[in-house]
Amino acid sequence: MLRRYPTRLAYAGGMTTVSHSRSLVPADVLVLVAIKDANGEVSHGVRGKLGRWLSDAIDRVGFDGGMDSTSVLPAPQWSDYRTIAVVGFGSGPNRISNLRYAAATATRTLSGHVVVNIPSRSTAEATAIAEGSLLGSLKTMTRKSGDGPAVISDLTLVSRHAPLLDDVRPGVEAVGVVRDLVTEVPNILSPEELARRVVELSNGTELRVDVHDEHALERGGYGGILGIGAGSSRPPRLVIVRYSPKGAKRHIALVGKGITF
Repeated sequence: MLRRYPTRLAYAGGMTTVSHSRSLVPADVLVLVAIKDANGEVSHGVRGKLGRWLSDAIDRVGFDGGMDSTSVLPAPQWSDYRTIAVVGFGSGPNRISNLRYAAATATRTLSGHVVVNIPSRSTAEATAIAEGSLLGSLKTMTRKSGDGPAVISDLTLVSRHAPLLDDVRPGVEAVGVVRDLVTEVPNILSPEELARRVVELSNGTELRVDVHDEHALERGGYGGILGIGAGSSRPPRLVIVRYSPKGAKRHIALVGKGITF
């Protein structure tokens, strides 16, 4: 059964819709994980006609199944896919981290409808695979002329255990926002523009955002920020974001610098 989630990731001009299925579905790309055992044999867990074809294809291309190893194969015409992407799992001690890393490695260069079929033993592992797949699918924002980067339009996660997408989504969306800010061209991302985007991102949330312009900074005695900002034609900003949930008993302060001129 295919379950649709209202998870949509829109960065760099693209959007990804995420779903979970307990069985394979037709798509543009099928992502599989391959594992090398102690005897050097590479297994992929796919059975039947497709499994036999895949074993032969992996052997012919010399795929070793190690961490960071990937192979993108043209799928046979009789299959439900155009391309099959095989990613190595490695043999590190932290299985969840390895699964997350393998999923991200596999989806980084893919586009269209992608089915990720990486076996999981628990909800935690399925969630790690979902997180890695989504992080890998994020594309860097670009202001080059022409079409933007091809994106994964639909991502189907195949596993017995349903991933906790509501837990994954906030972190993935935050990474996407930060990547877009980091890769934004400096003549556009001025201190004022950065502050404006923070305010925009806070709309509809429980966050309270206060922006101190150069006049407020002077009144508040923020000489350090003003001194550094004096070297630019665009004055500095100090952005304070507050989250005050009801019943909170502890106070946490996170201080960071967004260097932009």
